[in-house]
Amino acid sequence: MPKRGISLSDLRGAGLDGMSVGPVYNASGRYQLGIATNTGQSSFGQSQIDRLWASPFVVTSSFSIDRVAIHVNTLQASSNMRFGIYESGSDGLPGDLVVDAGAVDTSTTGVKAQTVDEVLFGPRVYWGAVIQDTANVGIYGRAVAYSLGNTSTFNIPHEVVYKTMTYGALPDPYVADAFLSLAGTPGQFIFVRAT
Repeated sequence: MPKRGISLSDLRGAGLDGMSVGPVYNASGRYQLGIATNTGQSSFGQSQIDRLWASPFVVTSSFSIDRVAIHVNTLQASSNMRFGIYESGSDGLPGDLVVDAGAVDTSTTGVKAQTVDEVLFGPRVYWGAVIQDTANVGIYGRAVAYSLGNTSTFNIPHEVVYKTMTYGALPDPYVADAFLSLAGTPGQFIFVRAT
């Protein structure tokens, strides 16, 4: 039977006696968005300001990144967004801050990339996080086929969490306080570029 697709071993470094070993390759210069089944690209419209939104993504093996990015698809005049990455805490929610990529102007559409120098370690769950200073800025997000939360109802996704805070530098740690809630909105909106 002919081989179909690319196996995980094809994405690993060559080892002894023809065995494939080592980390999964993350192609240099290519953007990654974690591992999950993509159920469709859609706008992650943020109708409320002063909320720090976070969504999980899975890193299967360690790799270095030099960019963290979002893709604005609905602009607002004189608006800004700040974004970054958190590690997953012991409670499975966003924990310690890994990257605060800083603020970008969201008064125009398109990719907004910030330069970083960081290693994401895998296998591990990370959380992409964004906060904006103006309502109704839309960014692309990838709806995914897994959920978090306290329900087994399959049509109620919990892919995003948020906490109320004033727009500004990302807090470290995230701190899952009384304002933390689950939100059924498209997840995985932070893109990272491998070096």
